[in-house]
Amino acid sequence: MERDSATAIKTEGTSI
Repeated sequence: MERDSATAIKTEGTSI
């Protein structure tokens, strides 16, 4: 699930 990471970053902004 590589898209999950990209989505999380876009959703949270830069939490990861």
